[in-house]
Amino acid sequence: MNLNTLIVLAVVVWCASGDPRTCRQQKTCGQCQAASPECAWCSDENYEWNRCDRRDYHFRCQRQNVVNHTSSISQDRARPIGGRVLISPQYLQAVLYKGRPAPIKVRVKVTSSDVRRRRISLRQRAVEGVTVTVSSDCHGFQASNNNCPRIRLGEIVEFTLTLTVERCQGRQRMRLGSPGARGRAIRVDITPKCSCDCESQTSSDDTRCSENGRFSCGECQCYRGWYGERCECSSQEGDPRAGCMASQNATRECSGRGDCLCGQCRCHTDSSERFRYYGRFCECNDFACPFHDGQMCGGASRGRCLCNRCICNDGWRGEGCELSADTASCRARNGQICNNHGLCLGGVCRCDGNFRGPTCEECPTCMGRCEELKNCVMCFGYQSGPLSRQQCNAQCSDITMNIVDVVNPDAGANLCSFVDDSDGSFFFFNYRRTGAVVVNIQRNKVFAGR
Repeated sequence: MNLNTLIVLAVVVWCASGDPRTCRQQKTCGQCQAASPECAWCSDENYEWNRCDRRDYHFRCQRQNVVNHTSSISQDRARPIGGRVLISPQYLQAVLYKGRPAPIKVRVKVTSSDVRRRRISLRQRAVEGVTVTVSSDCHGFQASNNNCPRIRLGEIVEFTLTLTVERCQGRQRMRLGSPGARGRAIRVDITPKCSCDCESQTSSDDTRCSENGRFSCGECQCYRGWYGERCECSSQEGDPRAGCMASQNATRECSGRGDCLCGQCRCHTDSSERFRYYGRFCECNDFACPFHDGQMCGGASRGRCLCNRCICNDGWRGEGCELSADTASCRARNGQICNNHGLCLGGVCRCDGNFRGPTCEECPTCMGRCEELKNCVMCFGYQSGPLSRQQCNAQCSDITMNIVDVVNPDAGANLCSFVDDSDGSFFFFNYRRTGAVVVNIQRNKVFAGR
């Protein structure tokens, strides 16, 4: 399984378990309940986080204050199957909260009419605002439709009904039945709920809302022209909320990390103030900086977290203060840090792959330095190649180069050959390393066919 597949699966699992952003966009308890079965509301008056959030995210809200209504279906009358009773239960009472499905098991006896038709099914009359899905357990096989084939006379087939309210239309009655025989009908009385129970306990004269709103489910619902946690702010003089937007393109007040109070942000924090947001738009925090070696900003000896970024102490650098600012001991003879084959951490090279040595200049298993020496050989031996004379003097000064008549394979030396693209010729050189690099360059190039 590749990385992309794992990422897709993780996203699918995350979405299936409930996207917290869907919950956090809801403004009332009723909207929260209808958004997703995974959404729950915190009715604690002093709660300072997202009131509507995924239910497993409400660990800061006391259990008795978590509003997480579930739809339910009860059996009002359930005579067992037998004699003329061909279906059970016969009457159901359903209390359905908007967007929250409720399942119920229904058992139906197979008649001779079903056998002749070679199937048994369960059907319902459409009711506005309510959706019904039916699945059947056919001999241990779950069928996604409401038809069960391969039936036998007298056997009991179990159906699963799932009812969901999409719109509240007042109390309604639904009838379900299995065609082909009398006595196989169910009556369902539906009570839809599109609001939380706590919303029916709203107080309109509560001084907690400055007499400018009503208190509901732990918070104030302000009347038009008023806003704020206690409806204490008037919006008659334009829209003060604009003062809580970080930019014209911002979609959330106070960066989604605070409350807009009369045009100013009041940022969220916890009781210990260890995890707090600050800044004009609550854009800063001091607890979400990069980590290095298990410590934020590498620990107090290297840096500290300030407004989402590490401020490194003298001698350290990097996003997480992970790099030493002193690179003198890491500089190779060619002037590059760790020979461009490693990282300088704390003044010591950590070499890549098979490179080693104090400055990553040694590589016993590499094919050689032919490619690295090529440009210096071309400019020194043949006055060609991409390097100018000044570049050649600057970049090749640490290499000892000699012009010889013929370059032959030599014990302890590495033989190199290349094509000069400017004239199509071949040129040869060898090099050996005994402390410094010594290169022998063949005086004349070789042209094919000569």
